[in-house]
Amino acid sequence: MKDMMNDNKLKQHVVSLLSDFFSDDMSGIDNAILDDWSGVIEELRNQTVYGLPAKRIANLKLSNESKLEYMMALGANIQNFHLVMSEQEKLLSLLESNGIKAVVLKGASAAMNYPCPEHRCMGDIDMFKLVSNYEPNGDQPEAIEK
Repeated sequence: MKDMMNDNKLKQHVVSLLSDFFSDDMSGIDNAILDDWSGVIEELRNQTVYGLPAKRIANLKLSNESKLEYMMALGANIQNFHLVMSEQEKLLSLLESNGIKAVVLKGASAAMNYPCPEHRCMGDIDMFKLVSNYEPNGDQPEAIEK
């Protein structure tokens, strides 16, 4: 029961960080978030919203070590975002050059609607390819295999 209560408390902290994350107003942030900081960070990662509350987190009264740890992880997240987007562009270009039509779904598409797209956690590329673009015998152009 205690774990469930703790889990609910962590989720409340995450929601408070994410609610109105455009704002610098910290009045809705419970100071207990500082006591649960490692759990809050883990929950932000688990929910793939790690970077979204960056502006608010910068205003928390965290230790310099905790802020540095967060900022370094945020930097790695931003680097990963750009890597995934770059690989996505290469893949789309390769598919298009081989006459295969595909569209990007979920993560990358959704990120473009974020106030700061780089703060969207990215792990993979989800694509939709029309069945009509498949070769009848199941063979794909040689370049796709590379």
